[in-house]
Amino acid sequence: RFSFRVFTTCTDPDLPSVDEIDGIPVHRVYVDLARGSTKLTAAIHALQYFRRYHRTFDIVHLHGFSQKSVLIVMLALLHRKKIVLTIHTAEHDEAGEARRRGRLAYWAYRQAHLYIAISSRIASNYLAAGLPEARLRLASHDFCTRSSTSGAGGEITVFGSAASMPLASVISAPGLPSKVRNA
Repeated sequence: RFSFRVFTTCTDPDLPSVDEIDGIPVHRVYVDLARGSTKLTAAIHALQYFRRYHRTFDIVHLHGFSQKSVLIVMLALLHRKKIVLTIHTAEHDEAGEARRRGRLAYWAYRQAHLYIAISSRIASNYLAAGLPEARLRLASHDFCTRSSTSGAGGEITVFGSAASMPLASVISAPGLPSKVRNA
């Protein structure tokens, strides 16, 4: 049995900060991209969220990779969580872009236990970056979103952060699938 939680940032101030969609608890933090102070507030909320809920999940699932991912990866590793990174956007979410963001971002990018590429082009770019083939899975974008619930300004997965899509999913699973457990 899997259970899910969602933590995400959003750019719509009218969305509720605490919500439930299809029985899945959703926690949103408003970020105004023009005001750096809201990014700091989001980071504080992420720390508080992890401190409060880290015992309720086993996997952190990042949907894409951004500045916010670095903090989430560090928290996940600190709490011994498996990390899954779904690479949605060619170039923006890829290893080369993480490398351009600096050593810390590239380090965080490489910490994922499993990478899911949503297209063959993204999978090829992943391999060209010299990342481990054994950690890569290819899935169509339709596969990644079919089980998600659309609504409230984005697709629901679990523990996320981005303007229009959750950043990360946290999945609690008593018996983790071997592909994730051994990745």
